Amino acid sequence: MLTNSNTSRVSRFELQRRRPVEDFVLVWLGNADDNNHVINELNRILHDIRVFVDSNECIDFISEFKTNQKIILIVNIKSVTDHEAAIWTAEPFAQLSTIYILFKENSMRNELEQLYGNHKKIQCMLTEMKSFKDHLAHVVANRLNSQLISFQTMNMTSIETARANTSLNKQDASFMYAQLIKELLLEFELASASKLEMIEFCRGLYCDSLSEMAFINEFENNSENRSPIYFYTAEHFLYRMLNRALRLQEIDKLYHLRYYIRQLHEELKRLYNQNHQHEQSLSFLYRGQGMQREEFEKLQHSIGGLLSFNAFLSTSTDFDVAHMYAETMLSATDTLAVFLQIDVKVDNIGNNVFADISNITHFTDEQEYLFSMGTIFRIISIEQELNGIYFVKLRLTSDRDEELAYLKWFMDTTLHLTHHRGPLFRLAGLMNDMSQHSYADYFFTLLLQDDDIKDQPCMLASIHGNMAYMYREKGDLKNAFQHYEFALKLYEENATNDNNQTIAILLANLGEIYIAQGQFDRAIENYERALAIDMNPANDKKPNPEYISNRYNQLGIICERTGHSDKALDYYEKCLQMRLQNMPQNHPDLLAPYNNIALLYDRLGQSQKALDIYMRILEISTSSLPPGHLKFATLYHNIACNLEDMDRFIEALIYAQKAFDIVEKSSLLPTHEIFIGNHKHLKHLQSIVRNT
Repeated sequence: MLTNSNTSRVSRFELQRRRPVEDFVLVWLGNADDNNHVINELNRILHDIRVFVDSNECIDFISEFKTNQKIILIVNIKSVTDHEAAIWTAEPFAQLSTIYILFKENSMRNELEQLYGNHKKIQCMLTEMKSFKDHLAHVVANRLNSQLISFQTMNMTSIETARANTSLNKQDASFMYAQLIKELLLEFELASASKLEMIEFCRGLYCDSLSEMAFINEFENNSENRSPIYFYTAEHFLYRMLNRALRLQEIDKLYHLRYYIRQLHEELKRLYNQNHQHEQSLSFLYRGQGMQREEFEKLQHSIGGLLSFNAFLSTSTDFDVAHMYAETMLSATDTLAVFLQIDVKVDNIGNNVFADISNITHFTDEQEYLFSMGTIFRIISIEQELNGIYFVKLRLTSDRDEELAYLKWFMDTTLHLTHHRGPLFRLAGLMNDMSQHSYADYFFTLLLQDDDIKDQPCMLASIHGNMAYMYREKGDLKNAFQHYEFALKLYEENATNDNNQTIAILLANLGEIYIAQGQFDRAIENYERALAIDMNPANDKKPNPEYISNRYNQLGIICERTGHSDKALDYYEKCLQMRLQNMPQNHPDLLAPYNNIALLYDRLGQSQKALDIYMRILEISTSSLPPGHLKFATLYHNIACNLEDMDRFIEALIYAQKAFDIVEKSSLLPTHEIFIGNHKHLKHLQSIVRNT
């Protein structure tokens, strides 16, 4: 088997330990020695607690806090003026959610209210452990259930556009990818090995918390006897970590929680089927929450379209309880208060399962219904109430929903996910499609660690072929070449007619690397072998125009590299025409020939022709690729170069900055030629603009 530093056995939890696993950090400022019991009790609510006695050290920590978590600051005071400067310094920080000032003497209340009473972030509370702990638990649960949930939308206009062009814009691509991730997670079996892996994972993260370790032990020993909902609603890390991972799409964490995700989903499905008659009499469910203004505007622009939350969504049959949650968000400085009314009077809900959990949850007074992750709703209307709360009407979708049916068809037919492979292989492949190369590497490496793979040469070859693609996209041609060669060797040693087309693809991929290395004769040799297979496919199949157009494109690249521009343009146009005749007008596979033609026009000095094609490329890219895809960086860089040639330097600088922003956030190393080239070009244009 191929061996190198990139395919060696890795720690299962290597990725997770680099990132926080919960949404809040609790910072305690003040005397700690006399309050250890208080801090220990608070540790049952929030795992990550930082204790400071010195105000300056506390402020330094808060000011330098750069993660996407929020800080809750507790200031324990003995006099009204204790830590006053620190409180005023900390209050404006965006990363600070709330400041609690704890005091022991009731006589201090009036002075504290006069000093801090007009500031929404600051709350003064008389120290009484049980009441404060209950309050904090309620606040954290409220924030987690009401505010910290992300979503994707797919609006009506783009659905109709997709019908005509078989394409989705970048917002809708994110919607589609989130649904695919959900479906793949639910395909993993409820295996005991997956449960043990999850337990090991959680213990590694919470080994320093006695209460969480006890909770993990309870899950290990009693999960067969207790409902998954019991563990979800317990005041412990599980629901916080799970919904955070769903919201941020931390796929490695979700993979290690796959056992519980499937278990919880199946339990909701079982409860729904068990209580189906009762659910049919249910009309509406309600939810109050906060929402970032940017997210809310996205919702407003999608009225009539589809909405999916990246979470297990908590709702209530009690209008007043849900409205109360929305009202609590009116005091928030960084969010809008939103009230959701969900019409659930539908048949054939498919995978959009939900269930009454009020008899199982730890919060029995809230008449709670829980929706499974990724449930899809239709946005009916949005209105603002007199008190400032936004009233959003949603309707649960059913299998009979025409647009939803189209979306599922589009997902099945557009993405090249191999259905006969297992869910882990397909998840790794999906990460490749999304340019999430770190996750793809992680999952493919896990696959290679499976001893059974050694006895499946075609599966092993497929893994190495996908890893080669991943390395090529990252710019690591050395590793890409090794994996392509190893995959080709495995396929040729286990040759069947079914493998012929895969062999042609691998030959062509190796040809691309030969081109990058300047070995044009070797590249032509590979393309000729690949083209012979493409033109004469096995099993009496018809020649595939997609593969043949690829060869035209690759031959055009060689002609261009060797200085035969006219011949190169002819090959590129043949490639483009073949694709236009056989695929939708906005298909992403049109990008390569369009881009090559634009670049060639650029080099031939036909700048306006080049710019026209670049705008067409941008239109296709926006409608078919997720935001942040590396192909946007290439496009923006090419546009910037073209504009520079036309002496439109300010416009060129704008596009160069866009290109570098994407490259900088990608998985490319700073030593990668694309990273270096984009950075150098950006600095070059900045210098020109400054001096003009």
